Amino acid sequence: MILQLILGTTSSDPTLGVVALEWVFKILFVVAAALYVMFAFVVTRQIHVMKSTLITTFSPIVQLIGYVHLAVSILVLLLFIML
Repeated sequence: MILQLILGTTSSDPTLGVVALEWVFKILFVVAAALYVMFAFVVTRQIHVMKSTLITTFSPIVQLIGYVHLAVSILVLLLFIML
């Protein structure tokens, strides 16, 4: 509906411009999510390096949080691809 207001169309039939703009937004969201997955992977790798150099009792919890963060970011990427 917001896209129709921006493009000036008020009919219930989506025009080519609205569909094209939706695809542009979808591609941008997928690219942003892919970059975020790469960031989450780097964070997980940094946690692994930190765990090997700084040994504490809290390290396994931080590593678990890092893996959960990576898994959630991958799920979000898959969600953006499927929708």
